[in-house]
Amino acid sequence: MATIIIKDGNTLRKLDLSTIYYIQSHPQKPHVVLIVTGQGNYSLRASLTELAKLYPDALVHCNRQTLVNLGKVQGFDRERKSLFFEQSDLGDIVCSRRHLSSLIKRWCQEGRKIR
Repeated sequence: MATIIIKDGNTLRKLDLSTIYYIQSHPQKPHVVLIVTGQGNYSLRASLTELAKLYPDALVHCNRQTLVNLGKVQGFDRERKSLFFEQSDLGDIVCSRRHLSSLIKRWCQEGRKIR
């Protein structure tokens, strides 16, 4: 399993990629990303492009500000151009027109591999 090491206060923490729902640009801090998991949110000084290159099989761009873990995606709403997760309190993530069809195609292919 691939992991991301983050600094959480004065401690270093390993996050398993399978626990990550999505990563997005931090709303207030430049050059920082916000990692959203089922256990909580974490900040990391990194770029989305860098993370997408390091973990191309796990993290995929759905818009300019967000990488998603397709393994955590429950489905897509084509009308609203968004995706949603099993955990409904996370809300929907809006996908760009540019990325939506390739995301759905890749998500469907990964679903066939599992079955």
